[in-house]
Amino acid sequence: MEGKIFWTKFLNLETCPIYSCVKEKQLRHCGECEKLPCDIYFNMKDPSMSDEQHLQGIKDRVALLKA
Repeated sequence: MEGKIFWTKFLNLETCPIYSCVKEKQLRHCGECEKLPCDIYFNMKDPSMSDEQHLQGIKDRVALLKA
């Protein structure tokens, strides 16, 4: 899919910003990045989620990526 996922159109983007960042840094995934979680994660909040749900989702993803 190379970062061209369905929801990017709702943000008026061609490519997922996380995918673009990983490719630019030549990483296999975000778990290899020392800045995880970064602003990209915090700024890409699903509007249907509460702030608490959003932060918990970030925490859960970071745990999986760093495992």
